[in-house]
Amino acid sequence: MARPSPETWHSISHLLDEVLDLAPEARAGWLAALGARDPRAAEAIGGWLDELQALDASRFLADRPAEPTATLVGLEVGAYRLVEPLGQGGMGTVWLAERKDGQFDQRVAVKLLNAALMDRAGTDRFAREAGILARLTHPSISRLLDAGMSSLGAPYLVLEYVDGAHIDASCDQRRLPLRERLYLFLDVLAPVAHAHANLIVHRDLKPANVLVTADGHVKLLDFGIAKLLSAGPDDVTMSGSRDAALTPAFAAPEQLSGGSVTTATDVYALGVLLYLLATGRHPSLSGTVTPAGLVEAVVHRDPPPASEMARRAADDGQTSDSLANARGTTPARLADALAGDLDTILARALKKSPRERYASVVEFAADLRRYLRHEPIAARPDTWRYRAAKFTRRNRAAVAFGTVAAVALTGGLVGTLLQARRATAQAARADRQAAVATAERDFARRQLMRAESINDLNAFLISDAAPGGAPFTARDLLDRARQIVSRQQADDTTIETMAAIGNLYSTVGETALSDEVLAEAYARSRQSTDVAVKAKTACEYGSTVVRSGDAARARALIEEGLAALPGDPRYLMARMACHMSGASVENWAGGGEASIQHVEAARTAAEQSGALTPLLSLKITMNLAESYRIAGRYGDADVAFRDAEARLTALGRADTERASVLFNNWGLVLGSLGRPLDSERLLRRSVAISSARGDESRIEPVSWANLAVAAFDLARYDEAARLAERARAGAVSRKDPVVRDQALLIGARALVAGGHVAAGTAMLDEVEGHFREMFPPTHPALVATAIDRIRVFERRGDLDRALTQADTALAMASGDTRRVGYQRVVRRRRAEILVQLHRFAEARAEAARGLEMLASLFPPNAVAGAIGLMHLVLAEADLGLGDTAGAREALDTALRHIEPTMGAQHPHAVRARALATGLTASPATSPSTSGSPRR
Repeated sequence: MARPSPETWHSISHLLDEVLDLAPEARAGWLAALGARDPRAAEAIGGWLDELQALDASRFLADRPAEPTATLVGLEVGAYRLVEPLGQGGMGTVWLAERKDGQFDQRVAVKLLNAALMDRAGTDRFAREAGILARLTHPSISRLLDAGMSSLGAPYLVLEYVDGAHIDASCDQRRLPLRERLYLFLDVLAPVAHAHANLIVHRDLKPANVLVTADGHVKLLDFGIAKLLSAGPDDVTMSGSRDAALTPAFAAPEQLSGGSVTTATDVYALGVLLYLLATGRHPSLSGTVTPAGLVEAVVHRDPPPASEMARRAADDGQTSDSLANARGTTPARLADALAGDLDTILARALKKSPRERYASVVEFAADLRRYLRHEPIAARPDTWRYRAAKFTRRNRAAVAFGTVAAVALTGGLVGTLLQARRATAQAARADRQAAVATAERDFARRQLMRAESINDLNAFLISDAAPGGAPFTARDLLDRARQIVSRQQADDTTIETMAAIGNLYSTVGETALSDEVLAEAYARSRQSTDVAVKAKTACEYGSTVVRSGDAARARALIEEGLAALPGDPRYLMARMACHMSGASVENWAGGGEASIQHVEAARTAAEQSGALTPLLSLKITMNLAESYRIAGRYGDADVAFRDAEARLTALGRADTERASVLFNNWGLVLGSLGRPLDSERLLRRSVAISSARGDESRIEPVSWANLAVAAFDLARYDEAARLAERARAGAVSRKDPVVRDQALLIGARALVAGGHVAAGTAMLDEVEGHFREMFPPTHPALVATAIDRIRVFERRGDLDRALTQADTALAMASGDTRRVGYQRVVRRRRAEILVQLHRFAEARAEAARGLEMLASLFPPNAVAGAIGLMHLVLAEADLGLGDTAGAREALDTALRHIEPTMGAQHPHAVRARALATGLTASPATSPSTSGSPRR
């Protein structure tokens, strides 16, 4: 076959891209479909495929010196050297390359045009892509770094290297819920809008061209078939779209039918991408096998609503379950979440006519943001009923509480209404049944009067606290409620309401005010004759006293409350409330096992009362999970938090502040289980819920402190120090000494590990002084500071002092089964120091003891960074002793645990691979194990 002319290539090169991406057995059907609409192109492509098959059979390409992939390894392209191929298509190959001059470390992606296509059309395309990328400077678009001709005469582009996963795979691997996928998708729309603003249409938006990095950042790739637009009077258009090399599954109808390409073409592809991210299914591929069938579906058939697709998938057995599970839900709940506005948004983006779609990516993004804020979307008819429903959904939190307290007050209002209804029925039964004692009837009536009084206060606050409907904060509402209640007569209703206000102050981070109000409620309750009021107020006051460090006084208040309650079944719910307060006290005081006993007693009381509602069961499950965490039973905590998440989702509260608390505490558990990557994901999910997409003023300081811990565990020390300082500043402004000290501790740790030893030591001295004023010498907080002192001496190069400090920390952590977690950390630190001191036999013994402890902490077959780190130091000890076989086995185990939980680029993973490489390269000698001090 004669070589096609440049003009012919110009018209069919995109088709060659497409067919070469297909499996060989699928090409015949594709070619037949092409022949039905463009016989000349089909003939040219068919001839080329025949020639290519003949060349493959003769191993022509395999024998050419410049073509095989392997021969290009080491090729110098500008300032870079090719390392390994990253991908290959019909038009070119993309290589990972490294800077060759050694001035600084840099990895890039180099795109080379295939030798067979080095004609005018191919080189023009490369030049066009370079020109387009040069115009785009968005942080979410892979940057053009350089361009030129290689020594083989092939044009190349040097691009920013993006180490990430396709967006759909990334979302599924991280099990992102639907709302988080929408937020991530908004990050995709931003760079596309930037391109459109520069009169550039991408034309090939698909998962493979949208990567998500390990830290969750989006990068848009491959503008190889993008074109500049010409601005017309009415539209931004581009004629001659048939020369676009496209991906049919993500092409708009006008691309497949030869129509004009506009910015709406990218809107369609983005609609397909969002449909895929939301449902796990392609809108047009269901039941479609052939390329011709795909073209027919895209051009002529409307896709089913996303919710219908999810419901349809619900009959597919394991497949639908796995798709929903990747979104943290079930098939039925996924369908419900998609129904309504999301179906409408997707339907508009996927309209066959470009003029019926969103006019721009900006409009598409605006509707998604309206949906996420529970506002009316532009794609729906603007009916009164629809807007009223949206207003109620959007404003119920602001009307009731505005922020975190929304759930508390709304739940309290509903609860008091139900309580009033139950109390009314109970009083009526008491009146009807002469056998019921007068005391029983009076108890029911008192409960009714109290519920009605609280309900009246709630109604007043909701309707009258903000004259004229002016917005107000949770603090405003609580201050108003406190003023009203403080002026009322000190009866039982007032006392209970005041205690509730005190608890809500704590919920919104106003701990000082919470302490103050609960103290007043407790003082008033001493005059009450109602034992339930006295008992509950004493217990609630105990849960705030413990925050000042007086655990003995707090426990005494819990015991006082429980002792005051008779064994009468009428007081089961008051007993349940006291046990829940007792669990809170023990969690603050570090008594995890005692906390577990309180929670289990609370569940028993609730079950016996017959009042174990789904919401109360959720609350108890979350408290049990937290108690397991405090007790160091991280495996049990992980299971309990997973159970709590399922209950939360079933109640439709997966995006509430209670969910934020759950994900925060669950993230801490995963961090303790040695899974910092998973921990950071949950902690960021918690922050995303609290921030309401951009409003970070509502994020609790403790959330920043916990994120600092995750960043530290991932060896991002500068970031950890910044987050810790943010947490400290927030805690100081809110007068929260507990979080302030937590932030100081992690900040000190990050500074020392990052090499700022003097500043970190000063901060550690400060927080240790606070702890010594508040806690006894054996408190876990002081054990933590003792462990951090090890790193201080190590970073100063004083390994002997570091080892002595490790011995001190181990003694403080010993003798208490609740502190096995601390003990295993110290064991590893001791082993690492012993390796640096070349005391390898002692180091090996210490690491072995550490592994025994880990076996008691983690379930069988668990994958955890802590296990990997212990095997790493064991390998270093084996190397020092000359046991290369043992070292190799330990390194293999270390990498199996470290890479999936801490990341392949974590310093510990890098070190483990370096040691393993050294063993492979020179098995007779062991790499040095006397490196720089550990961080």
